[in-house]
Amino acid sequence: MRSIFLFFFFFNSLLNAQDLREFDNPLPPQPRPVYKKTTNKKTINPTKAKKPKLTLKELWDPSGSLRLGYFQKDKTFSPNKDYLVGSTWLTLRPKLLWGFKSYFQGTLQNSDMLRDKTIYGDLREGYFDISIGPFDLRAGRLITVWGRADKVNPTDTLSLKDLTRLTTDDEDQRIGIGSAQIIYNFLSEFRLIFISQPEWRNPQFPIPPLPTGVSLSNSTPESSLGQYAVKLDRTGGDIDFSLSYFNGYDKFPDFKILSLTSTSLNLGLDYNKIVTYGFDAAANLGVIGIRTEGAYTKTKDDTGADPLIKNPFYFAVLGADRVFFEKLTLGAQYLFRSIENWVDSQTLSPSFQSLAALTQRYSNQQQKSQQGYTARIEYKAMNDNLTCELTFLQWLQNQDSLFRPKMNYSFTDHFKLAFGAEIYSGPDDSFLGQFKAISGGFLETRYDF
Repeated sequence: MRSIFLFFFFFNSLLNAQDLREFDNPLPPQPRPVYKKTTNKKTINPTKAKKPKLTLKELWDPSGSLRLGYFQKDKTFSPNKDYLVGSTWLTLRPKLLWGFKSYFQGTLQNSDMLRDKTIYGDLREGYFDISIGPFDLRAGRLITVWGRADKVNPTDTLSLKDLTRLTTDDEDQRIGIGSAQIIYNFLSEFRLIFISQPEWRNPQFPIPPLPTGVSLSNSTPESSLGQYAVKLDRTGGDIDFSLSYFNGYDKFPDFKILSLTSTSLNLGLDYNKIVTYGFDAAANLGVIGIRTEGAYTKTKDDTGADPLIKNPFYFAVLGADRVFFEKLTLGAQYLFRSIENWVDSQTLSPSFQSLAALTQRYSNQQQKSQQGYTARIEYKAMNDNLTCELTFLQWLQNQDSLFRPKMNYSFTDHFKLAFGAEIYSGPDDSFLGQFKAISGGFLETRYDF
């Protein structure tokens, strides 16, 4: 809640600045007073213009949405069903102050209005930025998404997600992290990007029920200082591409043993250091768009000897998409993962077999090499007021999959409706199959302002 108090404290302090004016539109020079002689006395007729004051709306440029949704299941594997979710999203884009641009977005959400009155709030993003010559500087709480592939991004090591948030748009599950970013623009199409992430915020994951006697606790790194990433990016040419490097903490945790007795085992989610080397590229071959992305991630367990830490791995994506009749978009991607020093959990000692299998299932490292694919169909109609989308992801080895049909309809520019479902399938001990219990439908009404 401290982020919310800071957000609204900052908002309240700026409300008292209603007499702020545009710095980039100064008033024209005022003429000198004109004195007219009369027989009795001098009369002063100054032509003094009143300085215009900005309204609150002009000063803050607010926007946002009010949302009310129904979700058949939540993301915590609760035995409850039928969740009524209410949320408020507020975005502020204040006018230029002292040469700085700024952006703030906060959320308030109650995820179970029928059973729980608790409201959770978050300053999702909040930052200041300025351009000085070829440099763009930005600092604050940022959402940074890297990668050109369609939603499956091996180089996306900087962004953070709350995968338990009940929302109809998976992009709304992203949350910001305190960061400082410097971009150097050169040769018209190139950018050199440096990002430091001194803040740590725990990601949130759906955790399937654990075996009897096993409990799980969350933990945080001792210090998040020293995390950084560098990227060379080209945008605007025949081929857009980038090369990237990340050195920081893994946003997808490993496990560690906190305590062990003859009848119980307490595990902790452990966020270890990783190093990721990545690339991505996108180009058009006639009417077909081609996208590719890949990364090598070096983890703490170089040799594969620790059954509770994921192994180093390669992850690559190659895809294509095409638009038909300006309304229908078809896209498909091939996925490939290769795990270094992979060890079959069944070959380990009996005391480690179950823990190793648990780690491999949560980290999607159940085979030495894995292949999969995604498919997406999007159709727009009724002057683009109606959008229908079908998304499918499957890993071939275990035949586990995720199917997500969704439809959006805009009644007006302000009032919208979304409904669909998330359906997981596959063996219970597979990466996607373990989430079958949280499959369900959703419906959301939304008013944008």
